[in-house]
Amino acid sequence: MSEHNLDEKNNVRCIADKIRPLEKIKLESDLKTVVLAHGVFDVLHLGHMKHLEQAKSWGDVLVVTITGDKFANRKTVFDQNQRAFQVACLGMVDYVAIVHDSSALKSICTLKPDIYTKGSEYQNLLADPSKNIIEEKKLVEEFGGKLKFTDTPKWSSTKIGHITGIRSEAQNDVFSGKSIIDLSHLGYKIEQITEFLARAQKLSVGLFGESITDIFTTTKPISISSHSKCIAGEITGTKVYRGGVDIVADHLASFVQSITLYKNEEPIIKERFIDGETGKASYEIKSIRIGNTCPKEVNLIPFNLALFYDFGHGFFDTFGYVTNKDKCFWGVQMQSNSSNYGFHTVPMYEYRLADYYSVNSLEAELAIGRHEPDPHILLYELGNILPDTKHVDITLGSGGVIGYSKHESKKIEHLPALTNSVVDSIGCGDAYMAFSSLALTLGMVDIHWLVGSIAAAIVAQHEANSHAITPEEFLTFAKIVI
Repeated sequence: MSEHNLDEKNNVRCIADKIRPLEKIKLESDLKTVVLAHGVFDVLHLGHMKHLEQAKSWGDVLVVTITGDKFANRKTVFDQNQRAFQVACLGMVDYVAIVHDSSALKSICTLKPDIYTKGSEYQNLLADPSKNIIEEKKLVEEFGGKLKFTDTPKWSSTKIGHITGIRSEAQNDVFSGKSIIDLSHLGYKIEQITEFLARAQKLSVGLFGESITDIFTTTKPISISSHSKCIAGEITGTKVYRGGVDIVADHLASFVQSITLYKNEEPIIKERFIDGETGKASYEIKSIRIGNTCPKEVNLIPFNLALFYDFGHGFFDTFGYVTNKDKCFWGVQMQSNSSNYGFHTVPMYEYRLADYYSVNSLEAELAIGRHEPDPHILLYELGNILPDTKHVDITLGSGGVIGYSKHESKKIEHLPALTNSVVDSIGCGDAYMAFSSLALTLGMVDIHWLVGSIAAAIVAQHEANSHAITPEEFLTFAKIVI
């Protein structure tokens, strides 16, 4: 065997020798300062290397534990042995172990490390969708160690996976192969999103509006009716979805502490008849029996955020005013529909003191009384008829969103739509309003356009209101665009 081949074989043996059971690593690292890092470590990139390099500088021994295949939160490119080997190839890593657990709890229990390290995106512990890090922090501190965050530059495995097409948490049924806009040039940080997710969990939301049930009935034409001389057809399928404030409540349920819902007892029924060949709606019928209506006086003191979704079907006909507005952020969305087209427009006198309005471009044009193709002029004129409103946004569909906040001296911001791949636009504006309002309530004005747009883009990947947004997919989408 040549000297070169012998050296190569010895090198591989040396690398493989780093991969050991946790118990053996514990015995060999006693009396030394041990730093533990844990993760899937699938497609290694510069962010991983910088993270581990800084972690190594904090101790004598750097141990990396790899999540086993059955416990990874996504399908990986490399299996657990391949992932362990590639991490062992890194010079700053002293030992590698494969653990059959999604968390680092077993590793911490065995090693009792002096330092357990995570990236800075985990500093808001509540923003970890798995909630593992909270328990990991408690356990490492019980053994006298500490949780420490690296502050190295970030490279997102999720974003790399989406751009390259390599499997990752971004390559799920919803986002796989979709055209998603890159906003990295705008300077947003993933830490802003994790902070938003963590702080939103403490909010109490009052949600006011109309409950709607959406029915989608697919039809197929057969022939001409012999009696009525009209087209005859058959129903080939029916789907029923929660709409109105019900789906908004579903979206927010996993993001906030509590939701109090004020709505009509009997939902409004909207049935759309869909041509089975084209997928387009032929016509729509509705049944409106509101029953109970909104109180004349609405006390906002129990809430951090009050959201009014006025779809113009009559629920708010009895509403008069709010009290204790200074204790709560108040957002309003008004919509036009076939029952009130052109007569239900911004601003309603009762809503004149709202902190935030979010409407689409058609509703903004109805408010100013004419068609206006320039969104900047449209926003300016809408703002003139909402002199007491602090924040005004107009959603532009495929054009994104444009808006201003008065604390920024009415500086106009425009954010493009975050995806060109749209399954269905129903409910996108409602989701935008809900999530942008959460950010504004928290004082995170600079990211409220982004937060709302992420929510809208996720909703656009599903038919009608068939899916409620989850924190996990929200964070995944944010990693792709940021």
